[in-house]
Amino acid sequence: MIARRLGVSTGFYCVYKRATKLRDSSVDGLTKIPLIMGTDWNDPSVLATEYSILIKMQYTLCGLYIWELLLGLRFDWLLLKRQDQRPWSTLAKWLYLACRYAPMMTLTTIFVGFQAPAGTNCKVWVICLYIIGSLAIECSSALIAIRVFALWNRSSFTMALSAIALAVQASSWIYQLIKADAIYQASTSGCAPTETRTNRVYITVTFLIDLGLLCAMFVGLARRRNAHASGSNMWRILWHQGLIWLTLATLAEVPTVTFLWLNLNQIMNLMFFSPEWMILAIAAARMYRVLMSHFATSAYGPRRAYDTPPYRDAYEASQNIPLRPLHTQVRGLKS
Repeated sequence: MIARRLGVSTGFYCVYKRATKLRDSSVDGLTKIPLIMGTDWNDPSVLATEYSILIKMQYTLCGLYIWELLLGLRFDWLLLKRQDQRPWSTLAKWLYLACRYAPMMTLTTIFVGFQAPAGTNCKVWVICLYIIGSLAIECSSALIAIRVFALWNRSSFTMALSAIALAVQASSWIYQLIKADAIYQASTSGCAPTETRTNRVYITVTFLIDLGLLCAMFVGLARRRNAHASGSNMWRILWHQGLIWLTLATLAEVPTVTFLWLNLNQIMNLMFFSPEWMILAIAAARMYRVLMSHFATSAYGPRRAYDTPPYRDAYEASQNIPLRPLHTQVRGLKS
């Protein structure tokens, strides 16, 4: 009996020592999840594999986005030549163009940093990367806010709430820039971001704000049920786009938020950042395109994102109704 008790006590003591060891090896007060999962995420071989995957992912995304840009060049050119008379239309146009071209600039910045020569100021590089990379996310959130503002009949209260939400997002963006840092690594012959876990504040705030804006958009659409009952195509398009946008925002942002809070290592913290802003940018740009193209024809389908109506000349295209701003069309949805 005494031996059995001693055995049990010894077992509990071993468990206690193991728990103490895990607690002492924790990061930021959290138990180090990699050891529990049976993988040391800071092992040099694991980091080398992850780095290789990260680089290949950037090249793949670059190729896909070049194709995406080529598909919409004609629409972008016509939109750029148009002379806007309304400030909200001008704002939406430039937000759309920023969503379109910021990702390509971000990928270029990534490649420059990953192949930087020795002596490069890597902190300046990572700050530029975060500024340009987050620009697409900020612009996509602003495009949602413009839709919310339009659907709520340009309500001052809605405008104030949207402005506060975007200001909070911008503040977390500034916090990200203040904390940003990077070092030069001779083993990879390029810059490597550090302190990447601080990005979780900005990404989490962005996720919550996007969800809040999309919910406000759905409430605004629900207030216009009469337009839906009357068979309004506009209501149907906005509703479907809202559902798609909500799904894509969740799929794009949840992995980044999750891995940032797990904080496995510096590379995994950045692994899903590029897919996130690329998905959000493509979604925002394509939905803007679909909505503007809708007014040229009653046809509506997936290919509407890059269909261009048969204009007789460029001037006619720049003045035609497909490029009219969203808020001038939403008025027709009033019940």
